[in-house]
Amino acid sequence: MLKSVEKFEPSISYPDEYFAYLQAYADNIIFVQDTLEKEVLKINNVKDAADFGIRRELDSILYYQEIKSLVPEKEKDLIDEIIKEERKHFLKLSSLKKEL
Repeated sequence: MLKSVEKFEPSISYPDEYFAYLQAYADNIIFVQDTLEKEVLKINNVKDAADFGIRRELDSILYYQEIKSLVPEKEKDLIDEIIKEERKHFLKLSSLKKEL
């Protein structure tokens, strides 16, 4: 899928800026090891863990929604499936949190 994205030219005025935006989004929000480790250290109970998981799922959903605009039409179904899975995880964690 990555090869498809690298060859894909989004229909926006500044595709290089958009790719840079997505990379920065991933690097600074979703996949920041130091930040994740600090957040994990603040988890003291199941509710904290659920909150952490919920935030990660929502960040992932937003990221994949952005990615979707960059992939060729034939790849959009794959991104939709990933988003669907992330939403399932979000709902499970939200349900768990309600039970606490």
